[in-house]
Amino acid sequence: MAVRMVEEGAAGIIHPGLIHKLYTKSDFRLLVLQRDDYVCRYCGKFGDTIDHVLPKSKGGLSSPANCVCACSACNLKKADKLDFVFDDF
Repeated sequence: MAVRMVEEGAAGIIHPGLIHKLYTKSDFRLLVLQRDDYVCRYCGKFGDTIDHVLPKSKGGLSSPANCVCACSACNLKKADKLDFVFDDF
């Protein structure tokens, strides 16, 4: 898991036996929302939640590479699915 965290940009290597997470939860949330301009990745409307593309329940990490901005409706509808497609509610 440590190797994946470093590869996906969630942690940095301090020395060969130690990594350090790069973001606090609030900094990470702000980073993802600002990166995506507060636009839901699924429907294009205003988004203010973070969605894990590969859900945490299926082994996904909380890393910039695995998280996107989503509106609450899309985030709830996607839940822990891997093949979510927006279909205009």
